[in-house]
Amino acid sequence: MLYTFIGNLDGDTPYAGLVRDSAGNFYGTTNSGGSFGWGTIFKLDTAGNESLLYNFDNGVNGGSPHTGLVRDPAGNFYGTTFNDAFGPGTVFKLSR
Repeated sequence: MLYTFIGNLDGDTPYAGLVRDSAGNFYGTTNSGGSFGWGTIFKLDTAGNESLLYNFDNGVNGGSPHTGLVRDPAGNFYGTTFNDAFGPGTVFKLSR
């Protein structure tokens, strides 16, 4: 086991797979939890330490991501959310 989520503080219910960078860090999403309860984007370093990169708030940037991340060569991440302020979800970009 590399990491166990606590829940609301660091994210809850990771559905999707992970993306790995060249340094061996893993990146992923949780469907819920985080500061606003609508999911997170997180990083796990090679020692298993988690860093929160983004807290979804179900506003215009969406909430409840059900998919993993796609990483471009510049290090930006892309993904989708299940919900947003208007209901149907979003496609998002998290800049490096």
